[in-house]
Amino acid sequence: MIVGASSWLGAQALQGTVTATALDTRERMIGTVIAAGGALLCDLDTPNSRLANTLGPFTRLAARAIGRVFGGHRHGTHSLVFCAATGVLSAIALTRPERVQLAAGATITVGQLVALLTAYATIALSVGLLAPGLHRAPAALLTAVIVAAGAASTPPAELVVAAITTGCCSHLLADLLTPEGIEPLWPFSRRRVSLRVIHRTGDRRETLLMLATALLTLAIASRYP
Repeated sequence: MIVGASSWLGAQALQGTVTATALDTRERMIGTVIAAGGALLCDLDTPNSRLANTLGPFTRLAARAIGRVFGGHRHGTHSLVFCAATGVLSAIALTRPERVQLAAGATITVGQLVALLTAYATIALSVGLLAPGLHRAPAALLTAVIVAAGAASTPPAELVVAAITTGCCSHLLADLLTPEGIEPLWPFSRRRVSLRVIHRTGDRRETLLMLATALLTLAIASRYP
């Protein structure tokens, strides 16, 4: 999640450098949270991941099925094809114009519903990571408040798609540093690529690298209000 958030903030800093413009502060924050969640999507190929345990048995079963389809952990879901497909499918889903009936006669488009569900899942994961001691009801309430605040700014669909895709690609870059590596050109090539900068996932070197990356990115991004 840290890599996804840092990648999005870094991209915004680069945009500010090249174009001398920047996103609205609220949109930048929304994009950061969504990118953090998008960085977890690649690990939906194993029932042992944080994302796979978000909704209990439902997401664990989905993770097992996805793992079988994509060849197990760190195969198909850790590829450029998967990241591209995620962006395309997100764009299609977020722009669906059909309307859905809600309570009290209110209606929203399918795209808006997808955006709300995506935001809720992403922020729920973030709250669970940052405040693991928070009980379920307060965590759900906090998540709902954050989602409502974000929805009030009506971020454009292209912002959401860009953030999800950025987060997904950042996960590939992070796993590329580990000994296990990734298969970036799956399914066209099963060649595994690894830079072996980190000895193993979760070790001290990874922690220090992620902390340094986050601090550096935040420092750069803070220059572009």
